[in-house]
Amino acid sequence: MTARLPSSLTRPFLRLVGRYRGLRENALRHFCRRVVSLSTVPARMRLRRTGRLRILIDSSVRGHSITHKSASISTGVEKWGHVDFETGYAARIPVHSPTNDTPTYNEVRYLGGIAYLAKRGALDLFYSAELRAEQFRQPTGRFRGYGYFDLGLFNDVKFTNIDGELHLDLHAPEDAQLTRVASCSDPLYRSLLKLLGQKHSLDAYHIYTAEKFGMFYFLHIDFKLGNLIAQHASKPVLANLKTKVLTPSQLRKLLGLLPIDTNILSYKGSSFSVHPELHWDMQARSRQGSGDKPKTRA
Repeated sequence: MTARLPSSLTRPFLRLVGRYRGLRENALRHFCRRVVSLSTVPARMRLRRTGRLRILIDSSVRGHSITHKSASISTGVEKWGHVDFETGYAARIPVHSPTNDTPTYNEVRYLGGIAYLAKRGALDLFYSAELRAEQFRQPTGRFRGYGYFDLGLFNDVKFTNIDGELHLDLHAPEDAQLTRVASCSDPLYRSLLKLLGQKHSLDAYHIYTAEKFGMFYFLHIDFKLGNLIAQHASKPVLANLKTKVLTPSQLRKLLGLLPIDTNILSYKGSSFSVHPELHWDMQARSRQGSGDKPKTRA
């Protein structure tokens, strides 16, 4: 037989539970902010000496900055009359497990610190017209999240445009962009294109744009591009660039950033259920309704 509280004690007990949960979540949000702040202390000390850095952010970084997804958490099967139905609630859970040892997750662990430095005014983050065009022709959720509880580390960070806006072709945006970029006759762009190859024509144009507008860094999480840059690093066209083409893990070596596991960031800006102990089964983002399910952390 299940024991129940007297009705006179039910409301006070529920208020007490609600207050405890509120205090606990406030403490966890404060802990999250504190960890991120401490992880950037060496970088902030260096940036006080060197001044603010200008960084052009690639679409690959924006995509990987969505570190949490909205999940449906099952609470079991209940009876509704004679019908069984699944019960549950919505919550935020990390995409990755903190035990993930893939190259991608190694890069993602530095994005929280980079976003924090940008919000503190230590870094200036930029986008270009062609980067905006590149993101326009892809699903919006890739860069902003698909669900209400999704967490995008750069969603509350200000980005500045460096070269104006474009009138985008709504019918064939990819073809229009590739044609537009191919028409660029600047010697630097043509040299980068020859070095990186036609498949990386947009990457070549983004690097050219970063150099043209005086960016310190072009930040990406594209391992094919990274391998090409490493392979040809001694070639004059790359060696003479003032803009350095880096991944977040390479940038952290210059700034002294410390990594942050994304489950620690789970309570950032939350006012709803959060499960930092879970992660997505495939440990990769996919479109909503793809069949991927939450999984208990291994």
